[in-house]
Amino acid sequence: PGSSFMNGGAHRQSNVEYELPEVALFRQEKLVQLFQHCALARSQPHTDPLGAVSEDILKSVVYRWIVRAAHDVCSYLDPMIPSWTDFDRLMAFLQRQFIAESRKGVSGSHSGGLVSMEAMKEAGTAFAHVCQTLAQEIVKFRHQREEQLPQDWSDSTLNLTGSEVRRNGLGSMVCVDWANRAQVYMPTLLFAKITELHTGSSTRLLTALFAAKKRYEIKGMLVAGTPMDYRLSPSSKATLARDTLVTHELWTDPFSSIASISFFGQFTDIDNSFGGYVPFGRGEASADLQVMSRGASAVVVPPLDSMIASLYIRRMVDLLEMGDNDHIPLSFIVILQSECFRDMNRSPSVKDLVVLEPRLGERQGSYVKCAEVLPPGQ
Repeated sequence: PGSSFMNGGAHRQSNVEYELPEVALFRQEKLVQLFQHCALARSQPHTDPLGAVSEDILKSVVYRWIVRAAHDVCSYLDPMIPSWTDFDRLMAFLQRQFIAESRKGVSGSHSGGLVSMEAMKEAGTAFAHVCQTLAQEIVKFRHQREEQLPQDWSDSTLNLTGSEVRRNGLGSMVCVDWANRAQVYMPTLLFAKITELHTGSSTRLLTALFAAKKRYEIKGMLVAGTPMDYRLSPSSKATLARDTLVTHELWTDPFSSIASISFFGQFTDIDNSFGGYVPFGRGEASADLQVMSRGASAVVVPPLDSMIASLYIRRMVDLLEMGDNDHIPLSFIVILQSECFRDMNRSPSVKDLVVLEPRLGERQGSYVKCAEVLPPGQ
């Protein structure tokens, strides 16, 4: 129990999307179902192709698809379950990823022994079919629920309420409750910040909050305890904002971003509700430059995908060159993990930046003003 919370203040209305609470929860159920299906397959590996795939590999491949889909213009059915509408492309991607991850397993990155390439191709095909079926169920469910809503629906229509509560050891929190069936929590101060960021109607604030918090909670469960969960701490971000005048953060979310910093998000459909730009590098370079047209200092921990890490570095060099031509001061602080470099069997060095962007070879000094290699674990 706690004090009742009311939405406050009018907010700038923009063309934002809203995901209904039951859709967010239905997706969570389907993701659980996906991993349970694969766990069952491992109990009977001789009859199901997915029996050869470990849970660690599944998490890595699903994460990498989420990253690729966020930065790609190819349409998909769902932002978290691998589901490009181009099924052949989806199947080929999953086959390649399973093969690559199984090879890592041989060198000790994942548990398990050598698995044949043909077995991994079959697993990729089977996984593509399972994912497509689950994603189609989500699409159908979402359409059914949206068709039942009146045009002027609001948080109260959906039985969404917000209240301030106190949780042991966590202090004052805001609980967003959906019909006594599911809740999300956030610190009261964070709630105040998110409320200010919200760009849609105040009557749908709790809907946007519930969907965004649930989406990132699900992603957090997927990457928890793995290198994929590496990110800057709030104190590090505050230091960068203070000492290096950082103005933009890339590949982040509305709950982690600093209030004074603009952010490029991870999920366009929900981040847009809180002022987030589309993932960095997804569109044309001119669009990214427009966001930074008054000058910018950006910080990023790129996702653990060598292709997307290369996209980020390439786009940054493009923007630096365009900024010079247009007299726009730009700088980037980039924290690259070794996993961002393709097939790297040693600790990367500054010279390896050329692998991500050839222009950082002979002309590296024109772009890189400071670089430091940190030992593992630091």
